[in-house]
Amino acid sequence: MATFGSVGEQLIRLSHSQLPSASLVRSISIDVDAVYRIALILADLQKGQFVYQWALTSCAKANSRRALVELVNRYIDTEGVDIYQNTESIAKVKDLALKDEFPHAIMLYAKLLIWRGENAEAARLLEQKILPYLQTTRKRPPLWEDIKMLDNFDSPWRMYAVAVEKEEGLAGIQRATRRAALEFHDPVAMTDYAISVLETEAINKYEVYESYMSAAALAGHTPACFHLANFYYRTSQGEFTTEAERNAKEREEANAARSALLRRFEPIANWVYTLFNQPMDRQTYRMLAMDWYELAFDKGNSEAGYILAMLFREDGNMEKSREVYNLTAKMGFPNSLSKKSLVEMRDKWEDQTFNPGLPPKLLNLA
Repeated sequence: MATFGSVGEQLIRLSHSQLPSASLVRSISIDVDAVYRIALILADLQKGQFVYQWALTSCAKANSRRALVELVNRYIDTEGVDIYQNTESIAKVKDLALKDEFPHAIMLYAKLLIWRGENAEAARLLEQKILPYLQTTRKRPPLWEDIKMLDNFDSPWRMYAVAVEKEEGLAGIQRATRRAALEFHDPVAMTDYAISVLETEAINKYEVYESYMSAAALAGHTPACFHLANFYYRTSQGEFTTEAERNAKEREEANAARSALLRRFEPIANWVYTLFNQPMDRQTYRMLAMDWYELAFDKGNSEAGYILAMLFREDGNMEKSREVYNLTAKMGFPNSLSKKSLVEMRDKWEDQTFNPGLPPKLLNLA
């Protein structure tokens, strides 16, 4: 097997002197998948896209599975393409999906089936060949293993839910989302499920929301980190009951149900409970919210950055607030904020008597 350096050199030389060719890419190495992997790395270098495009076409012609899937995905995404026409390349992808059970090909073929309206077949394919093998992870999978191919595809569960919805309606997508969240702990599904719970009349809906949103956030899903931060901040402001308040109410109800003989021991029982169970107070919820805002901001969420800067400012930590504010400005302020409010906040940032509070439109739970 040729070394990374020699493969890279040959790719650069051939891409600037020859048209894409299966034979040329095989002359570099018979392992065309390995050549394509190296081309993917080169794509991030200066002028590397030209080399990558040459390698993509050449490797696809040489039957590199991953290159073929990428090329066909681009093809069907092209405006005006007849997605119902079974071209030779689409037929190859179908074989890779159904015969070889190549995961990336299965994802692409399922996507094509959904677009063609063959939703039941797409759902069946995903349910049998992809969903049972998914594993949750807090880290983005390596480029070569990423089944979404750098977000060229939706998550498998999202695709499955779309297919089921088109086939069975709203009840179908709710069932699919619930299963993805409860059985397979898919971060996106857990986020969607947590949000859907808010639309119910369940007494414990906010506790369920917190449970699944926190699980999705711990799995590294950025929107979940932000929504959870908002939930904790709004809890700190008294909008939702704290764990301590819920537990106190449960103890009151339990005490009320006890016999008169046992009630004389309630003060001791409450003292013991308080000693060994220290639920968070509202200030702690605010601190927890700031931790999640910071994580969401680190993962590129500008809304979290703006809120975090405002909270540091409220705390009187002007140096930290300016730092986060400037970083958020470079990232781009949230589109939901009006230019007028942003200008006013910028001009009065150093005036600590000016405290407009956090913009309500940023504090959404969904």
